[in-house]
Amino acid sequence: MSHENYYILLDLPHTEHNTSVIENAIKKKQSDWSMLRNHPTKGQSAQKNLSLLADIRTVMQDTDLRKKEAEAAKKINTQQGAEKFKDVDESIKILSTKKYLLEEEFQRLCKQYPSIPASELRKRIKVPINKAETESKDTIQPLDKTIMKTINDNLKTLDKDSLYDFLELSPNSSLKTLLDKAAQKDAEIRKISHKTADITATGALIGHCQTIFKTQDTQKSYNLARAQAKLSELDKQINLSGTSGQIHAATYDALVKKAVSFGLSKTEANRYILDFCKNKHWAVETTTKLSVDEMMQCGYCGYLNSHHAKHCEQCGNELHIYCPKCSTKNIASVKACKKCGFFIGDMANATSLIRQARQALANQSLENAERLLKQAEIYYPNHSEINTLLQQIQTEKQKAQDKKDEIKKIVTSLNQAVNGRRFYTARTILTTLRQEDAKHPELTRQQHLIEQKIQAAEQCLYKAKSITQSDERLEAYISALSEALDCQEALDEMAKIPPEPPKNAGAIAGFQDISLSWTASSSKGEISYRVIRKLGTPPLGANDGETIGETAQMNMTDSKTEIGEEYCYAVYTLRGGSLSRLASTTDTVMRITNLPEQNITIMPADQSIQMNWQVPPKTYDIEVWAKQGCVPMQRGDGRKLNNVRREGFIDNNLQNDVTYGYLIFLIFQDSKGNKIYSHGVKKQVQPTEPPQPITTLTLIKHSRHIDVQWQTPIKGYVQLFSADTKPTYDTGDSIAIKTLSDLGQSIPIQRAGRSKLSIDFQGVVYLTPVTIQNSLAIVGTCKSVTSIDGVQNLQGSIRYQQLYLEWNWPSGAKKAVVAYRHDTYPKSATDDNATIYIIGLQEYKAKGEAFVIKQAQTQQYYFSVFIIADNTKNTLYSEAQHCLINNAGSQEIYYEIRLHKRWFGLGKVYKAVLLLTALDKSVDIPSLILVKKANNLPLRRTDGQIIYTIKKNTVAIFNHKLSIDLSADIITKKYYAKLFFEHDEDAEKYRLIPSAHEKLRIG
Repeated sequence: MSHENYYILLDLPHTEHNTSVIENAIKKKQSDWSMLRNHPTKGQSAQKNLSLLADIRTVMQDTDLRKKEAEAAKKINTQQGAEKFKDVDESIKILSTKKYLLEEEFQRLCKQYPSIPASELRKRIKVPINKAETESKDTIQPLDKTIMKTINDNLKTLDKDSLYDFLELSPNSSLKTLLDKAAQKDAEIRKISHKTADITATGALIGHCQTIFKTQDTQKSYNLARAQAKLSELDKQINLSGTSGQIHAATYDALVKKAVSFGLSKTEANRYILDFCKNKHWAVETTTKLSVDEMMQCGYCGYLNSHHAKHCEQCGNELHIYCPKCSTKNIASVKACKKCGFFIGDMANATSLIRQARQALANQSLENAERLLKQAEIYYPNHSEINTLLQQIQTEKQKAQDKKDEIKKIVTSLNQAVNGRRFYTARTILTTLRQEDAKHPELTRQQHLIEQKIQAAEQCLYKAKSITQSDERLEAYISALSEALDCQEALDEMAKIPPEPPKNAGAIAGFQDISLSWTASSSKGEISYRVIRKLGTPPLGANDGETIGETAQMNMTDSKTEIGEEYCYAVYTLRGGSLSRLASTTDTVMRITNLPEQNITIMPADQSIQMNWQVPPKTYDIEVWAKQGCVPMQRGDGRKLNNVRREGFIDNNLQNDVTYGYLIFLIFQDSKGNKIYSHGVKKQVQPTEPPQPITTLTLIKHSRHIDVQWQTPIKGYVQLFSADTKPTYDTGDSIAIKTLSDLGQSIPIQRAGRSKLSIDFQGVVYLTPVTIQNSLAIVGTCKSVTSIDGVQNLQGSIRYQQLYLEWNWPSGAKKAVVAYRHDTYPKSATDDNATIYIIGLQEYKAKGEAFVIKQAQTQQYYFSVFIIADNTKNTLYSEAQHCLINNAGSQEIYYEIRLHKRWFGLGKVYKAVLLLTALDKSVDIPSLILVKKANNLPLRRTDGQIIYTIKKNTVAIFNHKLSIDLSADIITKKYYAKLFFEHDEDAEKYRLIPSAHEKLRIG
């Protein structure tokens, strides 16, 4: 039954079947609910009931439905009666723990349960009732009753027991988990525009969750309020137990046990019962050892189990649990691991999520199962079943993906076969697809076409068998192949009648490819052509050479040939899988090319010009013609250069600043020895006197940049380059402009003779100036610049037995050295007595922006961190930055003030010394302040005048002692001084232990 029973809702007995009486009851309730619809706490419930009116009348006016509702009401009333006896029996059990009841206690039972006859109560009491042997103020501060009433009304609307039940989380969950789940629910209901009673209640409860679970105090207040709702039952039992004015030890023990089962801690239970009895002026016979001390409370359901139990008797979960972070054994009822602090309370939430994931996996809802397990993994890391199920999901997902890929491959093959008119093949593929996925849409989309085409081909084959004329039979087979290109019977018959070859095949070589063309075959049917290529000589058959393609056109382009090689081509006719017996062949053809422009490097010099290049491998020779004033028009125009080498030439004895033109030919040779010339490449250049190289760079270093200066050259202009490695060029070398990038990255020139280099690197960079005029570049003298900064904001901490060292990396830094010792700071980045780590920037980021030691020893760690620059022959290190991390407990610093007097201690005080001592040999001093106060020691930092400040790391205690001379003007009679930490967090690492009162006097 999904609704509250209508007999109970209308306050009717389950024996009532008079429809008039029932209708009157409905009208009365309708009136009551209408009056309450705007009530601040009962309004939502009233609105919900009003929305049920139509269904109430439907059920209560139908004989069969009303009969079922009455039977359900009867069961509920019976159950409530049983619960009533369960309540009184529980009270009797607690009162009977002392092996008897007092008459006063029995009389109070009668008043407590007036609906149960006294005779029935006496029958249920199994111990003697003796003659001879009243409310409290709860000191626990629960949540306000009005707020709790509002919360409980909304919970009742949603049929939920508590806010934890509403969030579907364990009461032991962390505040973060509770708030995250509340935020998740909030995001879900915000998407719902239609507001129902359930949605309204949900929104209200989310608001309460976000307030109550914001702090531990507000959560505890809510928990105590929940417990107090049950404590009213405990109050009854305490009242019954104390009617004689005394609570016996056995009864007290049973009451504490009951209170703990309600959700109170043992301390809270003790306090509650004792305060209750104190208010009543009752004596309480306590015991040093309670039975609850020997019991184990389940962290999942709260049930109290025997001390030796390993699993909860109520829910079956383990009573001890191993921390998934540090493997420490903990009681399941604790919220956090006693060793590392991992929030064990959240682990209970994983149980229901794993159960839901199993169900989702069984339903093949892999994505939902994986989402649930990932969430459970947050609560319970390294859970064996989570890992197993996740692996199972990955296996299932891979299987599904493999099947999906296989089906996709089959569909692709099917479409290719259909598009290629290979319908017999397509029919076979269709069968395979049906076996893999019987509901695939391609089955119905393609099947009709495939069968239609195959049937048409079969009809052509049947027609061919009845034809005697060979030409007509050929036409029938051609028709069959036009319907289905893979009709094997037609192919076999067509193979017996090869087609005629094409005619007039020819080839023309271009710079990029060779173009082929031919005229069509005279044969009938669906014709295509296969082209065969052979190196040097014509192909002798279809298998003599390399097939470069098939086409239905009368032309083809071959772009996969080498420059300078000779090729011949043969073109065959292809029909129905049968080739023509003969082919049409081309003459030998060779593809040539010009000298590629990008392969030419021009370097003008004083009265000379040099050109370098790279020629294709099959080049036979190079020919260069030169002419003053312009480029030669053709071969023979101008003068032919005689000193041309395969890699270039140098043309000397020229006039500076005069234009010279060059025409460059590549020469190839065919198999008959004939020379074939390229079209030629044209170039114009002027020889010139080279500009002077820059031999001196002036560097002025600032905090984050370097000013670079040089003398402006008479000819040309200057470009500046920076690189991590030193260039291989010497001063004065002439290089091609297109190779300037070999010198590194170009640095912008601010103005003539000046540039600025940002210091965003760590190590050494090399600056090279280049003087450029026209197409000539002259390398200047290279100069190196060194810069290496240390880390900033170095700090460390210990979290969950792991040590974290964090810092800010300087700009451009990529590696750091972390060195540490346990006695003092490492002396260098290569200290033989230190533990050394080299960590890269990417590794540092990958580990959560920190250097981490997972199992930190219980010692002090003295860290020194250096930045590395290793882009030179010698590795360079920055200055060290230091950090002390104390993982050995608090360091104790003892102190006193010693006064020095004149005349052997009898005269006036002339000097005061602050003396600090420590048990450790070396202790870094935190920031401390010395405060003085008249007549007595100051109680806090602000309780007096600061007379001396010791800054962090400015001094340290060595060899157990440190003396600090205090200024003479602070010496004042009747004043005392005390040391305080300037920063409160230092109190976690150090303890300041003052000497006796008189040894802290400063005058």
